[in-house]
Amino acid sequence: MRGALLSFFVLLALVSLVNAGPCVDQHGNTYFTNKECPQGTSSTESPSQAAQPRGDTLEFRGIYMGSSMDRVFNEIRRQDASLAKLRDLAPESALRKVICAYQNACEGIFEIKGVTVKVQFGFEGEILTRIKILFSPRNYEILRSALVDKYGKPTDTKSEILRTAMGVRANNESSSWLLSGGFISVHRYDGRIDEGSIAFLSSDYVARYMQKKEADKSAPGF
Repeated sequence: MRGALLSFFVLLALVSLVNAGPCVDQHGNTYFTNKECPQGTSSTESPSQAAQPRGDTLEFRGIYMGSSMDRVFNEIRRQDASLAKLRDLAPESALRKVICAYQNACEGIFEIKGVTVKVQFGFEGEILTRIKILFSPRNYEILRSALVDKYGKPTDTKSEILRTAMGVRANNESSSWLLSGGFISVHRYDGRIDEGSIAFLSSDYVARYMQKKEADKSAPGF
């Protein structure tokens, strides 16, 4: 039942995205919205291009879903305070090996409401489709509050018992938002008691995940 309900909401999100129009923010990023472009931004692309959106409105620090890997690399290089000494000394190629050391992923250190977090950016075909933010569980309330301030009341909130491989039990609180641009979730514990997480997933990524899940479910077994 839960899977069917999620599929229904994902379908609604995709319909909203298809009907969205592209805007350009003050940083030159393209994003999609089914409202008029805010003042200070501009509409972009021709009607034929707008019919096939490549991004959505989810963003972190001005980095929008659908951004290129080059764009994300440049923003991490600019915003990550831990790279201050390397920025002026290391060539771009060396910095890229530090920031985007993994295949189809880049990583940076940021602050949210005074909380230091590690942010991982995931790509498909060098297009940003997911963001994962890792933090200390003691900062769960601060970060959840920041999400509520930005995205409003969660679509779903729940609490369940986490059991680790070592037999430790903990109350794992979580909230999620299903938006026209994709899906956001925050967990006090990300499968372990020393780390919490926030996940941003684009609508396209969620749709592909659901399709794969349904295909796996219907695949014949032995």
